This record gives sequence, structure tokens and C-alpha cells, in this order.
Amino acid sequence: MNLRKKLALASGLVTLVTVGVLAVSAYVIASHELRSQVDDSLKSRAATIVREIDRALDRRDIFGRQRAPLGPT
Repeated sequence: MNLRKKLALASGLVTLVTVGVLAVSAYVIASHELRSQVDDSLKSRAATIVREIDRALDRRDIFGRQRAPLGPT
């Protein structure tokens, strides 16, 4: 095998490894970022639901819906 073919093969191999490493790195970074965004969204939604449930329970206490309508018997 002459020098030209060896250099072409080595250059191609280095390029292949470099592109592979960059692709895997991009995948890992994008996966982590998307997972973080989904986690933040779910935490925010859960906090909103808990807040709405607490507010609904507080309203029932304020308007006396949990007590007898004519007062204590």
C-alpha cells in the first residue's frame, strides 16, 4: 500500500472517529436538556395542581360547605 492510500485511510478514520464522538456528544447533551425541560414542566404542573387543590379546600372552609348549613346541631 502506497503512502497516498495510507494517508487517505488514516484521514478517513480520524474523520469518522471525530464525527462519531461529536454525534454522541450532541445526542447526550440534547437528551439531558430535553429531560431537564420535561422535568421542570412536570414539577411546575404538579405545583399548580397542588395549589389549585389547596385553594379549593380553603374555599370550602371559608364558605362553610364542610359544616352543617344551619350551624351546629
